[in-house]
Formats: sequence, C-alpha cells, structure tokens
Amino acid sequence: MLRKYGAKFLVCGGTFEAVEGTARSRSIVLECKDYVTALACYRSPEYAKTKACARAP
Repeated sequence: MLRKYGAKFLVCGGTFEAVEGTARSRSIVLECKDYVTALACYRSPEYAKTKACARAP
C-alpha cells in the first residue's frame, strides 16, 4: 500500500519505552527517501486507511 512511496517499516509494534511525551498503545516508524516523499505518503489516502485501521479497537 505504501510501497509506491518507497516507505520502509523500521519499527512496528513490540516492546518500547516512551522516554518523552505520551505513549500510544502501538508505535510505527517509517523511512522515506526524503521529506517531500514522507509528506506525500503521510497525506495520502493509503496512509489515511492505515491510520484508521491502527485506531480501530
């Protein structure tokens, strides 16, 4: 789904410690080739669907 943006999952779930700020129940870190591509990915309908699934109970 996010492959067209060249996004790579670096972190997806697992054990973590929030050393700053408020933690969520699940953390995901993506890598993109540059800032412009990362913003395009974040603003895409594909990412919106991904976010909606992550928030579902």
